[in-house]
Amino acid sequence: MSFLGEVFKATGKVVGKTTEIAFKATGEIVGVVANELGANYVAEVSRNIGNDIGDFSNSGFTKAGKGVGLVIDTTLDIAIEVGGDIGESVAGSMGATFEDKMKGRKIGSVIGGASAGFLVGDLIGAGITTVTAASAAASTGTAISTLHGAAQTSATFAHIGGGTMVVGNAILSDINVVTTVDGAKTGMNKSVYNVTNLTSL
Repeated sequence: MSFLGEVFKATGKVVGKTTEIAFKATGEIVGVVANELGANYVAEVSRNIGNDIGDFSNSGFTKAGKGVGLVIDTTLDIAIEVGGDIGESVAGSMGATFEDKMKGRKIGSVIGGASAGFLVGDLIGAGITTVTAASAAASTGTAISTLHGAAQTSATFAHIGGGTMVVGNAILSDINVVTTVDGAKTGMNKSVYNVTNLTSL
């Protein structure tokens, strides 16, 4: 699995375990209070519901993380393969030798992986900005979702950046850099032709 795939898989596990603990703790707290008030049936039901929802949320988030990781890796694999095919085809159409066709495949695989990585970064950034704009408040206390245009964009970036618009924009840009580099690295590693073994042909 690629670095990005592993990140989403791990994130699913962490979020799943965190929500499980939160739901179970909530059920237990309500149970303790209900027991103190003599409502033993309510206490038992609260604990059971907290445990069931906790187990369900852990399972769901863990599976979602694995699924997103698999989708990212499949996207990278397809982009790397297509990029390699295009690189080899372009080199072949220009009358290249076998060696040069394989170099074209390697270059195409890296470009395909980088392109897919960039796309993944854009999707992550879009998800972050969408959730932030829909659920956060500007520094004035106004819901970002009620703002429009530049005010909404500025407030969203500032919220992502911990109060600083420039930092928020940098965070989103850095996500693209990391995902693009990871895609290119994955393309380099998964290319069917290894340029360093050229002399052994």
